Amino acid sequence: MNTSRFYKRLNRFWAAVSLLILTGLLTHPAQANLLINGGFEDLDVADGSWQIFSSGTPGLAWQGGNVEIWDSVFGFEASEGEQLAELNAHPGQSSYFTLFQSFNTRVNQLYQLSFDYAARHNGHEAFQVDVSGLTNRLSRHIDDHTPFSWSHFSGTFLADSALTTLRFTSVNHGTVGNLLDNVSVRVIPEPDLLFPMLLFILAVMVYLRRRKLSGS
Repeated sequence: MNTSRFYKRLNRFWAAVSLLILTGLLTHPAQANLLINGGFEDLDVADGSWQIFSSGTPGLAWQGGNVEIWDSVFGFEASEGEQLAELNAHPGQSSYFTLFQSFNTRVNQLYQLSFDYAARHNGHEAFQVDVSGLTNRLSRHIDDHTPFSWSHFSGTFLADSALTTLRFTSVNHGTVGNLLDNVSVRVIPEPDLLFPMLLFILAVMVYLRRRKLSGS
């Protein structure tokens, strides 16, 4: 085989392989949010107002008590979409409030939890976020709020059951505070195709090398 032709083919091959690897490593299919109504958009609230929905309302998905959903109240906009929720918002309830949702998971699969949060009244507002299956998989105390300014949380957990529950629990007293939005749980993709791809590339390299040495 002509050496010049061999190297031209080899260069074309490596260009194609490089494009394949770059595409595989830098792009991933969007992972669906495992939570229902994670952005509190599924029940419409009039612009500039708020509304309380009881746990069990069709389309709400969240449980634990009444859920207060805002749309541009006090001119404060949602971090994603048009609506958000206030955790401390259950009239006639106790001093601490909870909001939770269960979702399907796969044992030993890695997941990412993320959400946006803000204070309503002052920087002393705080809440607890827990993810639990058979055991507690993630637990954080969130107390770095800024009034009417969104902050972002992101954390990972390894599921240990087929059903996992995300729960927000208020820490500060009263029915004012702890604004939430853009809550999501997504699968973290595993790079399960990378190793087979590398083996394939190595096999092709060995094959081309042998052809060159044999002069074919």
